[in-house]
Parts: sequence; structure tokens; C-alpha cells
Amino acid sequence: MADLVVQAFVDGHWQDALNIHFDDPGRHPVNSPCSCRYLASFLAQYLTESGPSLQHAVSANLPLSWDVVRLSHWPAFLFDIVPSGAARRFLLPRLALVSGQATQPAFELLARCTLAPIGQLRIREAATIGEEWAPIAFRRDQVIDQGPDFLDHAYAQGALLGSATGAGGDAPKLLLTQGTQGELYLDGTLADDLAARHWLVKFPRNQGRAADQDVLRSEYRYYLAVDSLGLETISVDGLMLEEGRQPSLWLPRFDRRPGAAGLERVAVESIYSLTGTLVPGSYLGHLDAIEALVRVWRASGQDAAIPGLLDEYLLRDLLNQVVGNTDNHGRNAAILRDGEGVRLAPIYDLAPMAMDEQGVTRATRWPAPVEQGGTINWREVCQLLAAWDDPERLWLALRQNAERLRALPDLLQPVLPTSAWEHPTIPLRWLDGYLQKADLR
Repeated sequence: MADLVVQAFVDGHWQDALNIHFDDPGRHPVNSPCSCRYLASFLAQYLTESGPSLQHAVSANLPLSWDVVRLSHWPAFLFDIVPSGAARRFLLPRLALVSGQATQPAFELLARCTLAPIGQLRIREAATIGEEWAPIAFRRDQVIDQGPDFLDHAYAQGALLGSATGAGGDAPKLLLTQGTQGELYLDGTLADDLAARHWLVKFPRNQGRAADQDVLRSEYRYYLAVDSLGLETISVDGLMLEEGRQPSLWLPRFDRRPGAAGLERVAVESIYSLTGTLVPGSYLGHLDAIEALVRVWRASGQDAAIPGLLDEYLLRDLLNQVVGNTDNHGRNAAILRDGEGVRLAPIYDLAPMAMDEQGVTRATRWPAPVEQGGTINWREVCQLLAAWDDPERLWLALRQNAERLRALPDLLQPVLPTSAWEHPTIPLRWLDGYLQKADLR
């Protein structure tokens, strides 16, 4: 048995929010029973008489309540914050060397390496370990020159194991905090009042071959193009592709922002978490994802915003098709929660993954025969959403949004890597014909 405390960043400081009791931490998370209980001090401050609110909840699936929630597995939101993908592969052998055993890898990662995940949560026990380390400053050129090997360099200098690894995904990523003089620190090691900017730095996936590098270069160009269309995506203020031994993409973080009382950490929750999906990379139905989103919008009193949510959801799936982004699993889309309500997170992880040599296929799909053989019947998609909105209105809105995307070839052709522009499964070169065939123009 073991207990961990989830802390939430609320009102400018970290607060103990939720206690999780694990019956057997050594079991695999998908069949590891646990009990979740909000702490009385947290509820006394944030559970209002009007009922539970999602603003300060650790998950939209765990609204504030005095009830103890018993589960046969880890709560799904924990998979948003525990290191996964490249971060997990990097940490596990190093944890084994440090701890002398790794028989409970998932629990050990959760307990030791979650001092600074994406979003507004962390594990108190991991943060306590971090308090023992002094921040170590690095230069931007060190990160650029070292590339994916930078973390090894940082840890050799005495940096805290588990810092900077709070972003999941198969591509190596770093979370870095920039100080007021431009120096960089592994995320979670620098005091908030000394921080000037927060970065997610991304490197090519797989072996970093030429095709992998072009995928990353294309991702950079996609953000600039999508931003110019007026779609909400990664901020282009500071967005930069740096060419070193391998390219690195420097992404300003949308879960960190300045506020009246100092730094704000914005709650980020993935579609996987909202749908209760526990296994990374799992296939998911778009209808299940939309049902979960609509449930959260209604729980937040945002019924009137559901048509706009559906329009944006359809636009983003069409955009993925147009730019060849086949990597649409449930952690590559998320919601943000704050005092203003809930909304879709900006478009992120937008890359031509159809180019990937590992053969990345769409993990989130419409039911057959609406989506089949790589083709989507968009009019039928709108019919599938009749329980939530008028299909004809959805269809007209989707066609209008498709018209917006017609500018992408002109924006991208001069700057996109040739390998992406000429890829046979990415329809940018023949976009008008693609949209006509889909009856979207």
C-alpha cells in the first residue's frame, strides 16, 4: 500500500488537493485498485454552495466532492502527468541505476518524476525531492548543440533526475524555464518569480534521420501557416526552429501565462483522460471523444457553446487530413480549464506524420463506413452529430471552414520541405481537387 498527494496550482501557489491510496503500487496501472479523496482543506476553500465546479478539480471526471471514489485502476488523468513515450524510455534505466530496482516503474515514475508536468498538477512527493536541488543554468546554444542528448549532459552536471521530462509523446521533448537574463533551467527547478518564459523544446523522433527532421521542420511551418489563417494554435511569439546537430523546435507553452498575482498554470486535460482511456496509443472513436467533450461543456454550463465546439472539432479533423497529420491519438488533443470555463486547447502536435517511417495511422476515427480506406464522408459525419446539433448547419459551417484552408498551399509551398510537399498521401498540392471530391467546395 502507498499514498500520494496530488497538488494543484491555485490562487498563485501549490495546494494539496487529492489523496490517492494505491492498494498495490507494484501492479500495472490499468489493474491497480486505488481510492481517491479530496482533502478537507481543499474542499473547504473551493467547494461552493452552488455545487461542484470543474475549475479547481484535478480532472473533469473527478469534480470536487466529499465522496471517496473507488477505482479498479489508476484515474485516467494520472496518465497525462506521468512521464511517457520518449521521457519514460529515458528515465527508466536511469531510475534503475539510482534506486537499485525498477519493479514498479509506473508508480516510481509517478512518485519521483512528476514535479513539473504539463498543466496545473504535480505530485507532492516528487516536488519534495526537487526541493533538495539547486537550479543549474544552461545556455540556449548548449541545448541546440547537444540536441536530444542535452538531458544526459544536464544530469551529468548535477541536474535533478525527472525535471524537464513532463511532456509525453514519442518524440524527445524538454520542458525548460527561461530566466530573466536568457539563461535556461530544467522546468520545475527555478522559482516562478525568477522566470521570464516557459518552453517546450521538441526534437526529431525515431532515429532523427532526414525524414524525421523534415517532419519537425514541417511542424514549424504548419504552426505559422495555421496562425496566419486565424486558427488558435501554438503562439508564434518566440516560436523558433533552431538548426543544430539536429533541428529543435522551440514552442512557447500555452499552459503557462502571466497573471495579476504572478505566474498562472492552466489546467490541461487530454481527450484520453476525458474518455477514461488508460492505455497510451489506444484507438478511439470520434463520437466517444465528442460525447465526453459535450458532457464537460454541459457540466460547465456552456451548452450554448456546443455548436462552436463541434465546428472547431470538425475543422481540426479536416485540417489533420489536409496536412497529413495521422497522429491524432487522444493525447494530441486536450481541453483547458480556468476561471472562464472550458475550451479546446490550441492546436498542437500538428505535423505530417504520414511521412513517418514507422507507419503512423489515425488512432481516432469516425465509424465505418463513414471513414473507410482513408476516405471520410464529411456530410455523413455531420449526420452522426445530429444528437448535439443540426447536421445541415454543421455541414454549411464545415464547408465555410474548408474554404479557409484553401490558402494553405500558397502559404506552405515556398517554405515546406520538399519531402512533405511532394509526399503522395498529403493532399496539399491538389487541395482544391481534394476538397471538391469531398464535396467541401
